[in-house]
Parts: sequence; C-alpha cells; structure tokens
Amino acid sequence: MVAESFPFSSSHQLNNELDLAVGATSLPGHPLVCLDDEGRLATLLESELCCENLEKMAPHLWTMSTHSSSNIRPLHRQAVLGREILIIESPRLHLVWYYGRVFIKPPPKYLLSHEFWHRYLSSNQSSLGSRTDPSGGRTRIHTDQLAPEGVTWPQFCAFISDPDAIGDGDVSGRYHCGGLRLSRLSFYCMFFLHKWNFEYMPTQYLTFFSWYFGPLLFVFAAVLLELSAMQLEMTVQQTTGSPLGSMWVVYRWFSVAVMLCGLVVSTLLADHVVHLICDEWVFALKGVRRRRKLKLHVESG
Repeated sequence: MVAESFPFSSSHQLNNELDLAVGATSLPGHPLVCLDDEGRLATLLESELCCENLEKMAPHLWTMSTHSSSNIRPLHRQAVLGREILIIESPRLHLVWYYGRVFIKPPPKYLLSHEFWHRYLSSNQSSLGSRTDPSGGRTRIHTDQLAPEGVTWPQFCAFISDPDAIGDGDVSGRYHCGGLRLSRLSFYCMFFLHKWNFEYMPTQYLTFFSWYFGPLLFVFAAVLLELSAMQLEMTVQQTTGSPLGSMWVVYRWFSVAVMLCGLVVSTLLADHVVHLICDEWVFALKGVRRRRKLKLHVESG
C-alpha cells in the first residue's frame, strides 16, 4: 500500500500515541503488547480484524445482502428501525443485525493512528503490511461511525473526509458487503461452512420452538382443509353414486400418509427437546468434571 492510499492524513488522525515525538512503546489500547513484537502484533490484528468464516463465505455474500460496501445504515437509521446498538469486540459480528439488535465493533485506537498505518500496514519491511487474507485483500478493516471519547465533530469529519482513499480491492472480501442479517448467515452457513449456525444465540425453550409454530400451523391448516374436502367428496360418492369410486384408494392412502407425517414431525420435535436437555446436562457435567480436576491438581501441587 502506498502513502497516497492511506485512509486519512497525519493531520486528520484521531490518535497520536504512536508519533515519534511521543515515543510510545506499546500498542494504543493494548498496554501489554510491545510494538517490537511483530509476531504478537500479527496475532492480535488477526483476532481483532479478521474472521475466517466470513472470508470463506465472502464469494457468496451477494446472495445474502446487497453487494456494495456502502450498504451500511448510519446509527440514527438503526435507531429509527427500532434496533438496539450493541458494542462488541468480535469482528465476526461487526455490522451484523439480528431482529431488534445490531452489533457494532468500534475501530481500535491503533487504526486511528497514521503512524501505525505508515509503520506497520504500509511498510514493505513489516510482515504485517504484507499479510493477505483468504479472499486476496489486504489485512485491513472498514471502520464505522464510532469514534473514541473526546473526538470533536470537526475532527471526525476531517478523519472521514476522503472515503475513496481505500477501495473494495484493498479490503477483505467480507467488507465488499455492508450490513448482514444473522438469520441468513446461519441459514447459508449450513451449505458453505457445513455448520448448523453462524453464531449461537441462546434462547428460552418457548422462544426456540415458537419458530416452528407458524410453518407447522400453516401446513396443518392446509392438510386439514384437504382432508375435509376429501371427506366431503367421499360422502357425495356414497349418496349419489359418483363414478369417482377409484379415488377412494387415493384418499385412504393420503390420509395414512398424513398420519405418518404427523407422527414423524412429532417424534422429531420431541427428539429435539430431549437433545437440547441432554446437551445442557452434558455441558454442566463437563464443567463439574473440569472443576474437580482443577481441585485435585491444586491439592496435589
């Protein structure tokens, strides 16, 4: 990356802790991370800015959201839509919304420093600047509309005054799309990642099974209407001698199939309940076992 492609100039930076005059030795926001330890810096950047699952799904994200990096609703629009803004640290949930919630990861302090970009992300002598993500883009993050405390509105306007300094080709494939819907990610990750969900969201039993009530109620009503129509036709045949007597066999087997399907669905739902309860007990027993091992280890030590 060349100097002209910096997302902001040194005069517009919002963090000056890394300026040479200050002589900082630790990463802004991470006092225990030494600036000379590029290995640890690389690990930190990867954990804070990258998401392997989303990068694997990046070529397919156009099926789940508008394929545009500008597809990001401002915070006031999120409030208009009735969504609660939740601050998170995980990059996998950044700009992901789930019903009445939207997750936002504030930009780390070091990404607001021009010196950090110059020293670590653009220098050919830095291993951080030469790292690439699985989609072929540079290891960089698209910042949102959150800023550190104390930053004035004119400072922030100057900071984002050149939004075209970095294009889609400079960032990871995930950020070629803006906001993403968690329910769609969870659905498509079954095909692209071979996982049941993208992010586990714990719910109450009633809330969990209420997701099935709507579709099952619709299917039940449709089948019930069809069975009622068949029953009426069979009654008409008995009283008028309709020539459709051969349809009795079809109606009979259709009724049997409906009863079998109902039995299968009921069995699957009951099995799901048992599976959830068993998972909770297994998790609890594993926790008890870990605590016992730790206690024995402490006592023996």
